[in-house]
Amino acid sequence: LNIKDSEVLCSIVCAESDNTYDDALAVITTILNRCETDNWIAAHGTDPIAQATARDQFVVYQHGTYKRFLNGNVSKPVFEAVMDALAGVRNHNYLSFRSNKTTSYSDNLISATGNRYK
Repeated sequence: LNIKDSEVLCSIVCAESDNTYDDALAVITTILNRCETDNWIAAHGTDPIAQATARDQFVVYQHGTYKRFLNGNVSKPVFEAVMDALAGVRNHNYLSFRSNKTTSYSDNLISATGNRYK
């Protein structure tokens, strides 16, 4: 990834996570898992920025709320989680998630205040 794409990816992860290392790692892991899964590859390719910015995939990108984290506004734990994930660290095998408040979606939490994964 180039620097601009890395910054966008970190900003999306920051906006989608609870800003803990574990949940940020879980968000980026979801994106990277999609880059390695046939139906997601067919839909959006193997590039994590393509997966993260694909139409109707990550609401924070669609609505532009990720932009508040651009220009160095990503927290250190989120930045570290994204860099670790890009280097091969993963913390689950899930392909999607919803906010913590969506209790009907799943009981799979990586972080107590983070997203629900499945």
